[in-house]
Amino acid sequence: MKECIQYHNAEKLGWVPFGERPFLQTQLAVFTRRPAARHAAGATVYLIVRLGTPARYYLWDAFTADHVEPHDGGHRIWGDGRQLVPPARLQGEAFEAFRRACANFVGFRCIDDQPYRAELARLAASGAR
Repeated sequence: MKECIQYHNAEKLGWVPFGERPFLQTQLAVFTRRPAARHAAGATVYLIVRLGTPARYYLWDAFTADHVEPHDGGHRIWGDGRQLVPPARLQGEAFEAFRRACANFVGFRCIDDQPYRAELARLAASGAR
């Protein structure tokens, strides 16, 4: 099964991805202009959020991409999942190696070749409400 990440820089974008019902939503979505999103149906999508200065990274939510559709010049990906309560802080040597391997999270991408995906799956399973 494919695993992907979507990166959200809250400071740069000016908002934190809470949605209408923070931490209670089960239908989750991301938007990206990255072409890799076209093939995301069936994948597990992990949302990584950057907050503050200095930067802190969090695993915010995880969901199974049930739908991918063209939207506003990019792709909207959505499906069933959970926001982590609380979001899981991502840090340490293994995380930094993962971040470098993902080009500092330039956007949506597949992470099937990354060993850190097992840690994201573990955190998502333990932090989902």
